[in-house]
Amino acid sequence: MSAAWRLVFADASAGLAACAAAIAILALARRAAAGWRAMALRGAITLLIATAIADPRLVPTMSGDVIAVLDTSSSLAPEALATVWPSGTPNASARLSFGDRSASPLGAAIDLAVRALPDGGRVLVASDGAATDGDRASRSAAAAVARGVSIDAVALAPRPGPDAAVIGIRAPNTWHDGDIGQVEVSVAASTELSATVRLTLDERTVGERRITTGPRPVTVAFNPNVPPGNGPWRLQASIAAPGDREPGNDRRAWVVQRAPTLNVLVVGDSPEAIGLADVLTAAGITTAVLGPTRLGGRLSALARWDACVVVDLPASAFGVDQLATFEAMVTEHGQGLVLTGGRQSFLQGGWRGTALARLSPLLLAAPPQGDREAVALLLMVDRSASMAGGDVATHLTKLDLAREAAVLAAEVLQPGDTLGILAYDTEAAWVLPLTVVGEGARRVDVDSALRSLTAGGGTLIESALAIGLPALAAARAPTRHAVLLSDGRDASESTAALEAAVGAARAAGVTFSTLGIGRDADPELLGRLAQIGRGRAYVAVEAGDLPRLTVEESEIVRARAERSGSFRAQRVDDGPASLLSGVDVGALPPLSGYLALRPRPDADVALESPTGDPLLSGWQVGLGRVAAWASDVGAEWASAWPGDASARNLWLRAVRWTARSRAASALDANAQTDDATGRTVVTVQAMDDDGAPLDLAAATLVITSTEGASTADLRSVGPGLYAGVVTLQRIGAWPAAVRVAKGDVVRTSALTVARGFAPELAPGAHADARLAAIAAAGGGAVIDAVSARGSAAHDRAPLVLWPWLVALAAALWPLDVALQVNARQGTGRQRFGKGRGPSIAPDELGA
Repeated sequence: MSAAWRLVFADASAGLAACAAAIAILALARRAAAGWRAMALRGAITLLIATAIADPRLVPTMSGDVIAVLDTSSSLAPEALATVWPSGTPNASARLSFGDRSASPLGAAIDLAVRALPDGGRVLVASDGAATDGDRASRSAAAAVARGVSIDAVALAPRPGPDAAVIGIRAPNTWHDGDIGQVEVSVAASTELSATVRLTLDERTVGERRITTGPRPVTVAFNPNVPPGNGPWRLQASIAAPGDREPGNDRRAWVVQRAPTLNVLVVGDSPEAIGLADVLTAAGITTAVLGPTRLGGRLSALARWDACVVVDLPASAFGVDQLATFEAMVTEHGQGLVLTGGRQSFLQGGWRGTALARLSPLLLAAPPQGDREAVALLLMVDRSASMAGGDVATHLTKLDLAREAAVLAAEVLQPGDTLGILAYDTEAAWVLPLTVVGEGARRVDVDSALRSLTAGGGTLIESALAIGLPALAAARAPTRHAVLLSDGRDASESTAALEAAVGAARAAGVTFSTLGIGRDADPELLGRLAQIGRGRAYVAVEAGDLPRLTVEESEIVRARAERSGSFRAQRVDDGPASLLSGVDVGALPPLSGYLALRPRPDADVALESPTGDPLLSGWQVGLGRVAAWASDVGAEWASAWPGDASARNLWLRAVRWTARSRAASALDANAQTDDATGRTVVTVQAMDDDGAPLDLAAATLVITSTEGASTADLRSVGPGLYAGVVTLQRIGAWPAAVRVAKGDVVRTSALTVARGFAPELAPGAHADARLAAIAAAGGGAVIDAVSARGSAAHDRAPLVLWPWLVALAAALWPLDVALQVNARQGTGRQRFGKGRGPSIAPDELGA
C-alpha cells in the first residue's frame, strides 16, 4: 500500500471560517500605511491563528487502511485497551483517540476517521458505548457506508465494580425565614446496592438516609431547618456505597437564597383567627387580622398580601365585591388562599354558588343520603302583632309566610332528623315539640299545628331562648341548630341576657342563626347573636323572601357532613409531598371532628381521616394555589392543636405552599443546564402590576461566585419573555439573580445556576446495544479482542498541527511589530520633511 498524508479539520465549518477571516484581514490591511511586506506578514499571522482554531490534523491515509478509534474517557477501566491490544498499540494504519473526563464524542470521532479514508477502508471503534453526543454515532456510521468505509466495533469493559451516583437535586431557589426546607435528592446505581445518602448545608450535615438503590432512580427527601441569616445557603448531596468505582458522580450542589418575608392576611373575627395569626407572626411572617366588615372590596386592598387565610366564615359575611376580589387575587395575580373548616364554612357557611365554592379544592355537595349524622333543627317563629303585616306581592301576612317556611323546612329534613317549632311574642310556647321526622313530624302534622298561630303581643326574644335552647341542647343529635325568625326589635332593656343564653347554648354544642324579616328588624342585634352562636345572619328585606331563606338555612343544616369522634390525621401515600414538607404527621394531635366532603378530581389530598375523607387538600387555580382544611383551627374539633409544634408546622406549611411566589405575579425565571457542555439557557417571563407582559425592558442576569460577579444581558424573544445563554465552566452551583427594568418598574428574582457531572459519568452509561447499532449501521460487526488484534498494517497516529501553527504565528509577531514601527517612522519623516501637507481653505479655518 502507498502511504499518504491528508489534511483534515476537526471541524470543517471552522476551517471555512478561518479562510474567510484571513481574507477579511488582508482586505483591511491594504488600507494601512505599511507596505506590501507588512500586509503580507499580518495576513500570514492571521491565517495561522485562524487555521489553528479549526484544529487541523495530518492523518495518514492509504487505500484499504484501518483506522482505530479508541475511547480514552474516564468511564473506562484503566486496563480496558490492554485487554484488546496487550502491547498497548493497535494494529491499524492510524490511531485516533477521543474522550476525556467530561465527554465521549463518539460520533464526532467516527466522522473524523471517515474523512481520513477518502478511498474507503475500515474503521475499528473500541469503546464502552458511553457516548455523550447521543445517536450521532449511528448516523455517522450509516453515512460512512456511502463513502466505502465499514465500521466494526470492539466492546471495552467499564471500570470494575458497582457505581452509585447522585443524578439530581431538587430544591427551591429561595427560603423564607423560619421555614422548613424541602430538598429532594435523586440517586441511582449500575446495580442494586445499599448506599448512604447525605445532605449538607453550609458543610454541616443536616440529613442522612440509608437506602437501597439500583438502575431505577430513587428519590430521598430531606427537610432541614433553615438557619438564621441572609444566605445564600449552600447544599451538597452525596452518596457513598461500598466499592463505588466512580467518585466523580457522587455529588451534586445547589444554592438557596433568602426569600423576602411573607405577608399573610388572616380574615376572621374569632379568637381562633387571632391565635392562628399569632402562630404565623412567631414564625417570622408579617401577619394582620381583619374581620370581614373591615376587608376592602377592591383588589388593591389585597395586593400586598402573598396569601389570605379565611377562618371559618360564612359566605354571607362577605359582599359580592369582596368574594370577586378573592377570586381575582388567586386566579389572576397568583396569591394564595387557605380555607379552614368549622360550623360556619363550606356547606354550613352557604358557600355553594359563590366564589369560595369555585376556589375550594373540596366539592360543596352533600354526602350521599344515609352517609351523614342526624341533625336537630329548632325554628323559633315570631308571632308578635307586627307579623300580621302583609306582603304586597302575595297578599299574605308575614305569619302566613312563616308558616309556609316552617312547612318547607320540615320537608327538607330526612327521616331520623329532629324538628321542633316554638312560637313567641312576650311569651313562648311549643307549636311542635322536638320530634323525630318520620315518626311524629310529618308535613300534615306541621301544617296543622301552625294553623293555630295568631299574631299579637310584643317581641321578647329572651322568652323563646329560655325555653327552646336548653331543650335543643338536651337533644341526642350530634348536630343541633336553632333558627330565630323576628321582624321587630326586642323589648328587653339589655341584650346581655340574650347573648348569655346563646353563648351557653353554643358551649353545649348548639349553633344559632337568625333571620330578620323586613326593614324594622334589628340587624345589629341579630347579627351579633348569630356570630356568638357560630351561625349565619340573614335579612329578608321583602317578606316574600322568608320561605326561600328558611329553606336555604334548613338545607345547609341538612347537608351538614360533620363527623365526630377521636381520631388522627393520616398521610395519603401518593399525596403531594410539598404540602407536608417538614411536617411530622405522626406527631399531630388528635381531632374530634371534621366536615366529610369530597375532593375535586384534580385536587391533591395530603391528609385524610381514617375513613378516607380529605382533611388537607390543595390545587392550582389559575396562577394561584388554594388549600382547604376540613377541620377547624382550634375552636372545637382541633382543640388540642393550638400551641402544638407539629400543628404549627402544618399551618406554616399550608400557608407557605399557597403563598404567592414573587415570581408568580412579577418575574418567573428559569435556568436549564446541559451538564455535558455547561451551556445554560436562562429564560425570564416578566409581567407588570396588571398581569400584562412587561415588554421592551432591560433584562440582566448576574451570577455570583468566589471570583466575583459576572453579568450577562438577556434579549427579548417574545411578549414579556427574555432569554440568554451562559456557559458554566466548572461543576458546581452558584447563586444568581435576574433583573428586569423599564422606567420606574423594576422586577428581580433569585435564581440558581448549577452544573452536574457529564453524562459520561452516569452509572450504567456504557451501552453494548449502542455499539451493536453502530456496527450494524456501518455494515460491520461487533468483534472480539482476538479479531481486533488481527487488524492489519501500520501504527501512525494523526499529527495535530495547531500547536505548531500557533508557535509559528508567535514567532512572526515581533517581525510584524518591527515593520509597523518602521512604517510609522517613515510616514512621519515624509510629513514633516518633504511633504507639503493638505491645503486648507480659509472658510475651513473660520476666516
